[in-house]
Amino acid sequence: MSIIKYLKRIRYIDFLIRRKATGNIASLAKKLSLSKRSTFLYLSEMKELGFPIQYGNDCDCYYYNENGKIVNSLFVKDGNQQNDHELGKILSKDEYKKTFGGKSPTYFQNIIEQTITHHDYFS
Repeated sequence: MSIIKYLKRIRYIDFLIRRKATGNIASLAKKLSLSKRSTFLYLSEMKELGFPIQYGNDCDCYYYNENGKIVNSLFVKDGNQQNDHELGKILSKDEYKKTFGGKSPTYFQNIIEQTITHHDYFS
């Protein structure tokens, strides 16, 4: 599956959750044209990404138990403080280090800057 299709599904699930329009897992799966198992996997992955998803028996739907919003873009222009703040909510420094083998964000930035030169783009 392409990453674009994956992200569109996550945005649609987010849309449904915000409106408390998911229904139960079978209903959500039908709205997504997925199996119940695949739908559970999407919800599980979203939880791993930090979405505070809960299921409410009283409303028979999924909902967020905290306020927040999905980040609109995977690419953020340098110097945009609002986007920098939003990205900081995705991974804390500890989570980042755990995800990337104990390395800090600057470690990877330094490697990239050292290895990529103007010549690399045109050779």
